[in-house]
Amino acid sequence: VDSLAAYVPSAGNYSAYADRVITLARWRDRQAALHLQQIAVAKRDEMGWSRAGAELESAVVGTRTDSYSGEQWGSLLWDHFAGSGASVEHAIPMPFPKLTYALGGGMQPGEGCAVSGPTSMGKSVWVDQWLDHAADRGKRCHLYMTEMTAVARGMRYLARRTGVPFMVQRRGAMSEAQRKLILAELDKIPYGCSVAADWNIDDIVNDALRSRWDFVVVDLLHGFHYDDERGLDKLS
Repeated sequence: VDSLAAYVPSAGNYSAYADRVITLARWRDRQAALHLQQIAVAKRDEMGWSRAGAELESAVVGTRTDSYSGEQWGSLLWDHFAGSGASVEHAIPMPFPKLTYALGGGMQPGEGCAVSGPTSMGKSVWVDQWLDHAADRGKRCHLYMTEMTAVARGMRYLARRTGVPFMVQRRGAMSEAQRKLILAELDKIPYGCSVAADWNIDDIVNDALRSRWDFVVVDLLHGFHYDDERGLDKLS
């Protein structure tokens, strides 16, 4: 358990960590595209060959696919400001007004936010508050956990919502009044969770897309370790 902390990207090396993860993901995309090409060749599948070629081009070209002429750029902005793009109405607000304002109303659909910091400094508590805040405003939310069990994280949720301390719940030393608060809250938990300790990040992305959640939290993100990403703790 102690060695897990060594994989956490610290403030000094998060950029190198991100660059390495992106590079390795790009190579995995190329490998997948080449595998599709191999299948298409074996089947003499012209359509499959074309699709595989497009996949490979996307993996090699990368961000250059997001290039626009002046006319295309104007069209993109027109779609946004005409109302078909993201808006404050669809944003996911934070429980902290100043941060929500700094984000232009909150997280827009399709956006991601990485929360980093030293161990035990409140990252999970903060994102849990964000989940509560979004769910209370009618957003369809979900929590993917790579570290804690459903019961342990559930007790933290109940501590926030009822005021019954986590350790009181864990010891089973609740008063009758506290027990009633707990039981009443269990009938109205506004979002679900998935224990994803044996998933990879692709499993979570696919599950979230299938479920069409408005807002998801993955905690902890660095719980995913492909074999070719090990040794990140040795970065300077």
